[in-house]
Amino acid sequence: MAPGGRLMVVLKYAQMTKGKDLYGRYRWTCSFKVHVIGDDGQWKETRDIGNLALFVGVNNSLCVPTSERSDIKAGCIYFTDDEPRVAAALGKPMDLWADESDARAVGVYRLKDGTVKKMEALGHHYRTLSAPPVWITPSIS
Repeated sequence: MAPGGRLMVVLKYAQMTKGKDLYGRYRWTCSFKVHVIGDDGQWKETRDIGNLALFVGVNNSLCVPTSERSDIKAGCIYFTDDEPRVAAALGKPMDLWADESDARAVGVYRLKDGTVKKMEALGHHYRTLSAPPVWITPSIS
């Protein structure tokens, strides 16, 4: 639920990009669509979520205002990978499933222009995880 009481749904799409990496693996990226329910009860796609940021992942989803947080970018979707379980089911380690250039991993998607920026903070450690990273929100009182 977004501030203001509007219900949102976020859809994630994975796309294979042109070309392969040095090991012959296809490169991937992702995109998102956001739909907001209107006053008429109909879903409408939007690329403008105002001063909000969305955090999505397999563990939780959040919608937060960015007006008091300069470190969180407005109009962006912060996402974690929802694919590691597929790699595990295939019996492959993460480094065979996704390489350093894989933009499905953990990143920030800018709704207005569709650009994806990987979150480099996890570095190479991401590929050794057996579960996707999770978003944790502090309780502020």
